[in-house]
Amino acid sequence: MKIFLYTATLCILSAASGLAQKKSPLQTTYLHQLRNDDASTGSVSVDRWAFRGGVPLITEEDNLLAIGFRYAMDRYDFKGTTADWGAIHHANLGLASRWQVNDSWLWGNYAVAGISAEEGSDMDQGLNFTFISIAEYKVNDRLTIGPGVVIASQVDQDINVIPIIAINWQINDEWTFASGPSEVAAAGANVYFEYTPKVLNEKWMFTTGFSFGSQNFKIEDNSTVTDGSGEERLGSAYLAASYKMDSGVKLSAIAGYNFFQSYSIFDGGGNELSKETLEDAPFFGVSVGFEF
Repeated sequence: MKIFLYTATLCILSAASGLAQKKSPLQTTYLHQLRNDDASTGSVSVDRWAFRGGVPLITEEDNLLAIGFRYAMDRYDFKGTTADWGAIHHANLGLASRWQVNDSWLWGNYAVAGISAEEGSDMDQGLNFTFISIAEYKVNDRLTIGPGVVIASQVDQDINVIPIIAINWQINDEWTFASGPSEVAAAGANVYFEYTPKVLNEKWMFTTGFSFGSQNFKIEDNSTVTDGSGEERLGSAYLAASYKMDSGVKLSAIAGYNFFQSYSIFDGGGNELSKETLEDAPFFGVSVGFEF
C-alpha cells in the first residue's frame, strides 16, 4: 500500500496536542532546504512557511473538542528537472475530538479538509480531506498506546486507507517518546524524543525525531501535463532546541536532513507521467509559538 499522509494532518493533530493541555496554540514556522547536489537528476531548493492555530471548545480532563486551521506556502526552485512548479498554497480547517470511553480507553477523531494547489492553477480542483480515528489504551499514567486508521484523499488519485499505531510514553520526568506531531517536525508520519532538563528550570526543550510523508497538489498547466497534479515525498531527520518564556512565547531553532526526496507529475486520471529522485539535502529553520 502506498504510504501517504497529508501535511494538513500535522496541523490539526498539533492543535489537538496543545489543546489537550487546555492551551490555545498559535505557531508560525519557516524552513529552508538548501539546494541538493546536482547529480544528473537535477536539483531543488525549497522555502516553507506555515501558520497554524487552534481554538478549544471543550476541555474537560481527558475530553477534548477543538477546531484548528493552517495556512502554508511551499516555494520550489527546480533546476534540470521535469517537475517545475513554483509556489504551492495549502489552506485547511480541521476538527479534533478526544473522549474518555472508560478508565482505560480514549477515542480520538481528527478531520481535516482544505485546498492544496499551485499559484495560478484551478484552486477548486485541489480539494482534499483527511480523517484519522485512534483508540488509545492507557497502560498507566505514563504510557498510552493504541491502533488507528487514516483515510486520506489525494488530488487526481485514489483514496488511501492506512493503519497506524499511536504511542505517548513519558519515560521519566525529563524524557518523552511519542508518535504523531511534534511542533518542529516538517510534516507527515513522525516519531520523536523530547528532553526537558530540570536543571534548566524546564524552560528548554530538545527534540529529535524522524518523519516521512508526502503531499499532493493541483499544478498549473505546463509542457508536461494539462489538468494535472504534483506530488512531493521526503523523509526527514531533525533536531530542535526550544525555549519558552514566561509570557508563553516559545522560540525554536531547527536543523535536519531531508532524504528519499522524490517529485512526481500525474495526469488528471491519476497516471504517473514522471518521477525524479533527487539527492539528500540539509535544511534549517525557526519557529515562534504562543500559548495562552
